[in-house]
Amino acid sequence: MTPPETGPDPVVYESPCDPDVVYFVQDVLPLLVSSCAQTGCHNTASHEDGIILESYEVILAHQDLIVPGDPGESELIEVLYETGDDLMPPAPNAPLTTEQINTLSLWIEQGALNLSCSECDTTSVTFSGSILPLLNSTCAGCHSGSSPSGGVSLTNHAEVVAAIGSNNLMPSIRQEAGASVMPPAGNPLNECQVQLFEIWIAEGMPNN
Repeated sequence: MTPPETGPDPVVYESPCDPDVVYFVQDVLPLLVSSCAQTGCHNTASHEDGIILESYEVILAHQDLIVPGDPGESELIEVLYETGDDLMPPAPNAPLTTEQINTLSLWIEQGALNLSCSECDTTSVTFSGSILPLLNSTCAGCHSGSSPSGGVSLTNHAEVVAAIGSNNLMPSIRQEAGASVMPPAGNPLNECQVQLFEIWIAEGMPNN
């Protein structure tokens, strides 16, 4: 794929999505919002160190934070490998996994493009293949580690089932009136993503 010129508005590709391409809207922004753009950190209200990680335009505007084509020179990647107080996200937040760091690195390596791909496959919904990866990219930054937001951890099957059983998770995901909105910043889960949860719940929430 020839890299397009991108700007504040994403270049949208129809399905099927290319499994070798990292899409900013689906793969990168939810991860940054969940893990970095939290209250007290890099959201618009707190803007810790003057850095905001809530939109493509603002993220790319920070000098040296992202060096398109060169993850090794990008500060965003450097701080994920730091130690002590310099490590991002800071304790007690859970550090990014190797897989998540690789996703960010590959996105930068591919040019840090503002791409989106609309794909909705609800034919085979499983916890390991559909639900957990979605939670890892959109929720785990807040709901994991030693001090998860609201005391709710969403890192494994038992925790997710418990959150759904308490009648808190789905209203938050659907962003219903009176519920704690999830994710609190960035794009809400789209109709297809919500449908994945609904299908899995209707099937009895199997650990598959």
